[in-house]
Amino acid sequence: MRQALSLLVDPEIGSLSSYREIDAVGHRVVQAGEKFRGTFLIDEALLAALREHSELAPLHNPPNIKGIEACRRLMPDIPQVAVFDNAFHKELPDYAYIYALPYEYYEKYGVRRYCFHGISFKYMTERAAKLLNLDVSQKRIVSLMLGSGTTINALAYGHSVDVSTELSPTEGLIQSTRSGDLDPFVITYIMRKEGLSPEQMDEVLSKRSGWLGISGVSNDLRLVEDAAGQGNTRARLALQVFTYRTKKYIGAYAAAMGGVDLLLFAGGVGETVPPSGRKFAGVWSFWA
Repeated sequence: MRQALSLLVDPEIGSLSSYREIDAVGHRVVQAGEKFRGTFLIDEALLAALREHSELAPLHNPPNIKGIEACRRLMPDIPQVAVFDNAFHKELPDYAYIYALPYEYYEKYGVRRYCFHGISFKYMTERAAKLLNLDVSQKRIVSLMLGSGTTINALAYGHSVDVSTELSPTEGLIQSTRSGDLDPFVITYIMRKEGLSPEQMDEVLSKRSGWLGISGVSNDLRLVEDAAGQGNTRARLALQVFTYRTKKYIGAYAAAMGGVDLLLFAGGVGETVPPSGRKFAGVWSFWA
């Protein structure tokens, strides 16, 4: 962090002459349950909530906390602001966020769908409205944020009504190292067979699965596509599973909203990996 800040005030390449020009520091953060969902000045209570919910976002909350703490040490007099990634989805209807589990787990532990990538979906929607000169409050939109992390959002007439990433960012679409949707029995079955602890199973689901886990090649989809083009059958299977799951979600959200007026793509995969993008083109063929 100190090195990054020094680049900001570097005489040759920096954009600032002094740290005193910084009015505030913004941090994109993922998850703090129902305690914080919006934009807040960072204090000890907010940091405590991030730590409490780190097990739900193990790839995000711990480094977020370290970054916040580093900025507070280096810039103690500058306000630090947290922008929560799930704030965009705070109006999600209860029938869309409650799991079919004993209700007491929601009451005791807050087990529900929280949804993520809201900052990206907000930008995608606003950008599309500007480019196409349309009123999004009159449209049904399916947005796909496809990067290393992947999420799909259903936006009906200006309101987020469903999202694929839910209690944690692991649920939903297949991602670079995350599994996406699974039969819960798969998890307990593997834990018993392999003798895995909950922490070890968390690592399998968050860091060793996704298109990396299927292909055995890389968490970089470009390398997976290169391998598939060279005849690697597992790499080709990883791409097929990824695109098939994504098309199923698009169809489900179209049904939930009674149709789709606009399909948006963003993220490193959504914008810059043409072979994968072309695979989604056939999703509308059944309406032809």
